[in-house]
This record gives sequence, structure tokens and C-alpha cells, in this order.
Amino acid sequence: KSRMLGEVEQRGPYTGSNMLNIKNSRLRSEHDVQLLRNRLDRLRQEERKTLKKIEETRRRADQIIQLKTRNEQNHLRKQMVSQHMDEQQRRARERLLQQKLEGQNERQAIGEAKMMERKRDAAMLREQRSLIEDHVRRENIEHVERAKELNGVMKERTAHVQQIKMQQRMVHEERLQQETQERMLREEDRREHADKLVTHMEEQEEVAIERLRRAQDAQKAA
Repeated sequence: KSRMLGEVEQRGPYTGSNMLNIKNSRLRSEHDVQLLRNRLDRLRQEERKTLKKIEETRRRADQIIQLKTRNEQNHLRKQMVSQHMDEQQRRARERLLQQKLEGQNERQAIGEAKMMERKRDAAMLREQRSLIEDHVRRENIEHVERAKELNGVMKERTAHVQQIKMQQRMVHEERLQQETQERMLREEDRREHADKLVTHMEEQEEVAIERLRRAQDAQKAA
């Protein structure tokens, strides 16, 4: 009996301040879990907004590049048409010149006309080659810049996803801690119930002993 009373006295603090500390710890854990859930919801919303902005940026970049390419192609086509018309006019003038020179020195006129034509053809080819090279160079620069921009956006998205995963791990750890606290509370409840049962049985034992003593005294007196 004295050993049981000693154990009750030793376990006594668990029903007081220690129990309150456990309860407060559980409440703080539940509050922290709710805060982390709210933060995770906001992070997921920000991720969706970021992905939407990335897609919008990519779409606008593609539209701008397509528009620039189309404008440059139209400009290049107009230049080629203009050059072709100039070439037709030039050849017409050369034919007229050739007809005029036929009566004077047909061979010399034809040779000079062919030389002029070769020079002009060479100049036109150089000009067309230069235009095409400039066009290709501009497109390459735009593609490189766009690739750099998309690479930067993907790096930011990767960092954002890693942050979300870290927050999810924190929520998981907080949930585990909360479950541990709840198990501790259940154990404390069971221990308190057992202590009360021991106290009640000890009181019943004392009553039974007293009743037995009185019965024995009454028997002796009879």
C-alpha cells in the first residue's frame, strides 16, 4: 500500500503543469500545421501563376519572332521582286543597246554587254547573300536570347518546386510530431485512470479491513 502511494506521489506532476505543457505543445503544433498548410496553399497558387506567366511569355515571344520573321521575309521578297524588275529593265536596255551596236561593232557590243551583265549578276548575288546572312544572323541571335530567357525561367521554377517540397516535408514532420503528442496524451489519460483505480481499491481495502476488525471485536464481545 505504501509503495503504491509513493508511486502516485511520484507521478503526480504529470497531472498538473506537465499535462498543461503537453496540451499547449499540441495546440502549438496544430497551429503550426495549419500555418504551414496555408503557406503551402499560397505557394501552390504562386506556382500556378508563375507557370501561367511562363506560358504567356513563351507564347508572346513566339508571336513576336513569327511576326519579325514574316516582316523580314516580306521585305526580302519585295527587294527580290524589285531587283527582278530592275534586272528585266536592264536586260531590255541592253537588248536595245545591242541592237543599236549591231550595225557598228556587234561582237564588241555583245562582249561588253555580257561583261556588264556578269558584273551586275555578281553584285546582285552578293547583295542577296548579304541580306540572307543578315536575316539568318538576326534569327540566331533571337533564338539564343529566347533560349537564355526560358532557361532562367526554368531555373526559377525548379527552385520554386524545391521550396514547395521542403515545405511539404516540414508539414509531414509537424504531423508526425502532433501524432506523437496525441499518443502521449492518451498514455497520460490511461495512467491517470489506473492511478484513480488503485486509489479507489486501496480505499475499499481499508473499509474491508475496518469492517473485518469490527466483526472480530463483536465476536469476541459475544
